[in-house]
Amino acid sequence: MIGLLRSALLIAAAEALLLPSAGARADQIDGHWCHADGRNLSIEGSMIITPGGNEIVGNYRRHSIFFTVPADEPNPGTKIAMQQLNDLVMQMLKEGDQEAQTWRRCNAPTA
Repeated sequence: MIGLLRSALLIAAAEALLLPSAGARADQIDGHWCHADGRNLSIEGSMIITPGGNEIVGNYRRHSIFFTVPADEPNPGTKIAMQQLNDLVMQMLKEGDQEAQTWRRCNAPTA
């Protein structure tokens, strides 16, 4: 499953590079992201603050990041892949899921 997920993300990234440049392109995945159900996360380079509040290190690429869910969060050990689609939207795919979740760029969470 992970090999298939990585292959799909690599193909998507390659297709994005081959498309003609029309308007603004996604700059980078870094920033604050929100899900419609109220979860949020932050990415700064390889550092991620997860929806559970853990600060962890992921495998970072400019438009994607991969990480493993920490032990004290739901579904610990699950592999996660996130791929930025444009400046405002990214998709998150959890190992074992058939459908990706859509996340949107948002303001920094407040305490």
